[in-house]
Amino acid sequence: MIETKRLLIRPVQMEDASDIFEYAKDEDTGPMAGWPPHKTIEDTKEVLDMWLEPESEEKVFAIVYKPDNKVVGTMGVTYLNNKQKDNKNVFVNHLLDDGKQLFEVGNTISKAYWGKGISTECLTNMIDYIFETTEADIIITCHYAENLGSKKVQEKCRMKEYGSYERDKNWYNTDCNTMVVRGKTREEWLLEKNNYQENSDE
Repeated sequence: MIETKRLLIRPVQMEDASDIFEYAKDEDTGPMAGWPPHKTIEDTKEVLDMWLEPESEEKVFAIVYKPDNKVVGTMGVTYLNNKQKDNKNVFVNHLLDDGKQLFEVGNTISKAYWGKGISTECLTNMIDYIFETTEADIIITCHYAENLGSKKVQEKCRMKEYGSYERDKNWYNTDCNTMVVRGKTREEWLLEKNNYQENSDE
C-alpha cells in the first residue's frame, strides 16, 4: 500500500466494482488503453475476477482519491520476466535477453479526475515503491502514440523513450496500433533522488 497526502494506492477488491464501473463505462477512457467501455457492472466484475486471480500476471491496485473517499482509477504492475514475451516489443525483449529485471506499470484514471495530476503522482510513487522493494533494473511504461495524456504523464516522470512498434490488431481500439515504449533505469532513478536531496539541502 502507498499513501500520499491525496491518494491511497492499495490492492483492488471486488467491493470497488461500483466506483470502477462509473468511469469504465465512459467511451473516452478505455479505448485509449485498448479495452472497450463496460456496458454493465457485470463487465466490471468479470474484469475484477480476472485481476483477483491468484495466478494473475498483473497485480492491480485501486487508486483512492482521499478527499472523495472514492476509487478513481487503477494501476497495474507486471513483472515482465515471468510473462510470456510479446514478440512485437523488441525493446523489452532485448532487455530481458540481457538478463535485466523488468517491471511494467500502467494506469487508468476516471475522466472526471483528469487534469489533477493524479496519474503523475501515482506513477512517481509506484516507481519509488518498486525500486525500493524489489531488485528491478528497469521500469517500463507504454502508451498508444495517439494517447497524448499518457505521453505527457510519462514525460513528466522522466521516462525515456526507447522507441515504438506496431501492435497486433487484436485489441479493442484498432485505430491505435503504434505503441511507444519508455523506461527508467535504477541508476537514473537514484540520480534523480540524489539531485533532489542535494537541492533540498541547499
